[in-house]
Amino acid sequence: MINCSDKYINAEPFEHIIIPNFLNSEYAEEIYNKFPNDYSNWHKYYNPIELKYACDDINNLDEPLQNIFYLLSSKFMLEKI
Repeated sequence: MINCSDKYINAEPFEHIIIPNFLNSEYAEEIYNKFPNDYSNWHKYYNPIELKYACDDINNLDEPLQNIFYLLSSKFMLEKI
């Protein structure tokens, strides 16, 4: 029997996990619809190992995005993950 850590370590193309129904579909859709599409004020990282945008002002994000950020970074979630 393969345990969860084995599934993570052996996942392809890189180590990862999939958590089905991690968010209910209505909440996930709300977050998706509120996600910004203007990245002009975001930090941009372009280098050989990454291409990404980052926002360091959570207060400028819509409330559903703030809420999911705080939920995922809560002590409860960090202990679970």
